[in-house]
Amino acid sequence: METVRFRLSCHAFLCVSSRYCVILDAAQDRYLAVRREQIEALGPWLEGWTGSAAGEDRRASPPPKVGELGAELCRKGILTSAASEGKPVRPQTIVPAAKSAEVEVSRVGNAALLRHGVRFVMAVARTRRQFMRASFETIMCDVRAGRERRAGNLEVDLRYERFLVAVFEKWRCYYSRPCVCLFDSVCLINFLAVYGCFPALIFGVNAEPFQAHCWLQERDVVLNDAVERVGAYTPIMCV
Repeated sequence: METVRFRLSCHAFLCVSSRYCVILDAAQDRYLAVRREQIEALGPWLEGWTGSAAGEDRRASPPPKVGELGAELCRKGILTSAASEGKPVRPQTIVPAAKSAEVEVSRVGNAALLRHGVRFVMAVARTRRQFMRASFETIMCDVRAGRERRAGNLEVDLRYERFLVAVFEKWRCYYSRPCVCLFDSVCLINFLAVYGCFPALIFGVNAEPFQAHCWLQERDVVLNDAVERVGAYTPIMCV
């Protein structure tokens, strides 16, 4: 009888810190932290896992407590035991942030501000509708679809993109919403998309104490944050 192997559900993403494995469940819009030693004990039965225990005998059945952990993560929708479903249990490959875009808001004149104002308002309106009516997973699918449309045209004028981010930041103070990283990032994505720019949306976490953050990157350039700040987070998902 074939030993049960577990795969990571397609909507789940993970990163590993010194003590914890943090999992983002995009379908449920929630994070889960599991002790790293527990995941490593389950490693021989995780497809694609390259942790310290991954070389052990996969033919044997997992010990009861280890098997219970796998079953529990399946019940939560994090893992799947279906061979035809899921993906390897490993962190997503994400380009690390190397520098900030150094957006200069003060250089955006009133004429440029007014010229792009209508599209800013439309981006804010669209983002509000998304957050009112759509799930987190649906919003992420919309973002991913935009990047896929750009796949055949990867050349980006970073200088122009920085200018558009500066326009957005100057208009940003006029919409009455607290500075929430996810809303702001999706709103900026919707604004940039009008001009054919589709940067990556990066999610990062800090396990101890737990914190989550997101930002936009064009290749290794952080567009709407400082590289020093995002460097404190371990990337977990790139959309």
